[in-house]
Amino acid sequence: MKLLSRSFQILMVLVLLLAGWGGSLKKSYAEESSPEASPADTPKDSKEEPKKEEPKAAKKPGDSLLHGWIMENYRWQTTGDNSNNLTETLVTLNIGDPTMHRYSGSIEAGLFADLNSNDLNSPYHNVYDSFSSRAVGRLYSAYLDVNKVNPFGNIRIGRQHLYELENLNFDGISLESKAYYGFVLSGFAGVPVHLYENQLGEEAGDWTAGASLQWTPVSRLRFRSTFEHLHDKIGGYRITEGKTGDSLIGNSVWLKLTSNWDLYSKLTLFSDQLRNWEFSSSTRFPKQDLRLDFSVYRLLKAYDFRVLESDPLSVAGTYEPYTEFQARIYKGFGKKFSFETGASVRKLDDEEIAGAFNHGYERVYGTLSTRDFLIKGFSTSTAANYYHGEDSVLKNNYFGLNFSLNQQLLKKRLTVGAGTAYYLYRYNLFTGDVSNNVRTYFAEVEGKIRKDLKLKTTYEFEKNAINGFHSGRVRLVWDF
Repeated sequence: MKLLSRSFQILMVLVLLLAGWGGSLKKSYAEESSPEASPADTPKDSKEEPKKEEPKAAKKPGDSLLHGWIMENYRWQTTGDNSNNLTETLVTLNIGDPTMHRYSGSIEAGLFADLNSNDLNSPYHNVYDSFSSRAVGRLYSAYLDVNKVNPFGNIRIGRQHLYELENLNFDGISLESKAYYGFVLSGFAGVPVHLYENQLGEEAGDWTAGASLQWTPVSRLRFRSTFEHLHDKIGGYRITEGKTGDSLIGNSVWLKLTSNWDLYSKLTLFSDQLRNWEFSSSTRFPKQDLRLDFSVYRLLKAYDFRVLESDPLSVAGTYEPYTEFQARIYKGFGKKFSFETGASVRKLDDEEIAGAFNHGYERVYGTLSTRDFLIKGFSTSTAANYYHGEDSVLKNNYFGLNFSLNQQLLKKRLTVGAGTAYYLYRYNLFTGDVSNNVRTYFAEVEGKIRKDLKLKTTYEFEKNAINGFHSGRVRLVWDF
């Protein structure tokens, strides 16, 4: 209860601060000064742009100081012998518009209720079963933005999400400077937020900090170097063996060869070893409605016992080196048809070291999609998949067909759909591992009750070698 009370106090203080400052300092940038010209613009359509999580702007700039949405979500799961029922209320409140106001902010909080009490042997046992109450309050984010105050482009204070080299959630401060001769400096510091550890998400002694330097010498070229450190008393899921701190370093480059051709590459390393390298190429031909994508990912060294943000699959053991190639071709044929084909190869350095979430395989697929063909509002997607196992676990050939259809009704106010999907590997709740050769069937209905009120229901049946799983969801969302 003390943690829930503390979360509520933080939430109320930020609401009052944001409402007060947002209402009293509502002057737009257009009224104060014209935008500053930047010596070098940032290339568009870049892969994995380092960014903060931004709130949605008001429906029309300046229309409403407060806007957001409320979601009520009910989810059920069953295998026949075991079942689980969950409800979640999520409230997102955005205050002000960062493009219009000097001060803006956002709050996202929720209430999660586990209607079943699952013991450790239940496949549906989750982190919420470890708390003293079945109803758990959650504060996901609550921050104040100070926008365009020299020499900073943005200052954010509070609970926030930031993506640089990994996804980070923390209570603290992040800053980003304005561009000076193509250089942008940013940094952050605070306390990591791990909502799976306790209700508030903080542990005494944990901390994180980092900084980035970005240089855009010309509009078609950008470099970025990033350093981040996270100190966590719990390293990965194997607590007794975990490290308490990790430093991660990354260097990235974006190159826009032409207006339609982008290249991207990134190298990351821990302070004591290399981690991975990746490269991607994306080429677009708008007039022909054609796109070509190619990527390479290389895990350079095996790593283990890292802090959780850097090693989310530590429960599966050491992540062993592998190389993965992916290629994709998309082609549109008028307004009604499109075709996509691709291939991927994931090869382990040693086929005998395959493990959970770390398999080698080959895949080739082709997907034909239709829109408004024969019937207005009717769309379909048909995909054929070929897999070949390339490790000590699987070496056979597998074929799978995916199919889905959707029909819009009542002037697009109602959409109904159904389909089936095939997975070579999928996470299994019973074993905590991955199952292979998995087939699912699903159906969904989504409708607009009002312009600002939507209701969506979904059902899925999964069949694997262990058991059959039924799951469903009912979601109601109100935008305001």
